[in-house]
Amino acid sequence: MGNKDNILTFKINTDESVNVKELSESLLAIHDLYIKELGDENCSVKISEVRHGSFEFDFTLIMLSIIPLMENANIVSDFIGKIQKLYNFFLSTKNTQNVTDLPLREDVENMNKMVQPIININGGNPTINIYGRDNKSCNISISQNEAKTISENGKIFIQQQESIKNQELEKILTFQDQIINFQQTRSDNKKGTKAICSEIYKKEVDVDFENDFIKNNILHKDYNPYSFLYVVDLRVEFKNEIPKKYTIIALKNMRNKDTGLFDE
Repeated sequence: MGNKDNILTFKINTDESVNVKELSESLLAIHDLYIKELGDENCSVKISEVRHGSFEFDFTLIMLSIIPLMENANIVSDFIGKIQKLYNFFLSTKNTQNVTDLPLREDVENMNKMVQPIININGGNPTINIYGRDNKSCNISISQNEAKTISENGKIFIQQQESIKNQELEKILTFQDQIINFQQTRSDNKKGTKAICSEIYKKEVDVDFENDFIKNNILHKDYNPYSFLYVVDLRVEFKNEIPKKYTIIALKNMRNKDTGLFDE
């Protein structure tokens, strides 16, 4: 059963119509944020009441096992405190690059969905109110302008985090005296040259050349590049820890695969 002390009310104050898709996504966002804040797999969040003639919903917790909720757990106030923290973060922060206590991306996405229903309403100064049913002093109110700011800053935040993530996933390293074995070559300026450097990666990787001198000494000689192993310095571009391109920046030596002798 639900405990009336743990009833959370979500209300959209407007006399205008509300987009069905935005409303449903908003209610799902409340559910996801609420259940995550609770952190208990034995609970389910249900809508226990919808007030007639309004956009006012009561959420209650339903136990899925015989284990009771902790009596002293102030679930509603803790949840509203979480929403308040997100609210403060996106109304006071324009550039989040240097902030250490960052919210999780999924919480930001849910916060954006939660406020979305009032953003596109024309007129009437719509608001969202979230409060404890039996403790209305525990509440938060979000105006339309605040909802727009939260949404805009939330999108900027997600873009910044994606940019940081991509920078972390992409890196360039230099390796000296590596032995490479060509698997495919092109003597023109088109892409298609590939080689294996087993010390770095067991599969073939695209190859480029730092300059034409190196390229000509490997591809434009009278001998077959597939018959030789090359000792080179490489600049390696990684993405997600996987090498995506080898650039040969120095040709040190070469040896015939059959004889094993180095060409001086």
